Amino acid sequence: MNCIECEMLRQRKNLIYEDEYSAAFLYDKPAAAGHIVVFPKQHHPIIENIPDDIMSSLFLAVNKISMTCFDVFKAHGTNILIRNGLAAGQKTTHAAIHIIPRFENDGLNLQWTPLKFTDDEMTTAELSLKAEIEKETSEHYKIQAQTEKEEIAKQERLQPKEEIPEEENYMLKQLDRMP
Repeated sequence: MNCIECEMLRQRKNLIYEDEYSAAFLYDKPAAAGHIVVFPKQHHPIIENIPDDIMSSLFLAVNKISMTCFDVFKAHGTNILIRNGLAAGQKTTHAAIHIIPRFENDGLNLQWTPLKFTDDEMTTAELSLKAEIEKETSEHYKIQAQTEKEEIAKQERLQPKEEIPEEENYMLKQLDRMP
């Protein structure tokens, strides 16, 4: 596989941060001084493929690095940008998050012209998104609960049954009390 980010990890050139799950490099085609790219060490083509635990770690790293940009570059702000998929401008086959230090009047234009939608179009989009998110969330928790039940059952099968000494077995004591 020919992946630019995986190759960057191998070469380690311009590496500025690394933890168990993520790595950050100075970007070789910067939009501004100090432009940084952060990505998971495991190869994942788009954000949706990244497991939740790695995604959490990735965004903690992005937050830490963004705060560092304020200190090191005296930035007035940062843009945190994800190009997710070809239609969104993603140029490589590895999910990545860009951190761009920003300054007052720096000339970098990331603005877009807002579109106007009718109230009906907005309501339709809102209801469709809510329904799909609720469905996905429900499915996720069902799968998670089933996995946890299976893990508990597996652990119970692996653990030897503990014999309760007769003198400690409250059920037998109850039988002794019966007339």
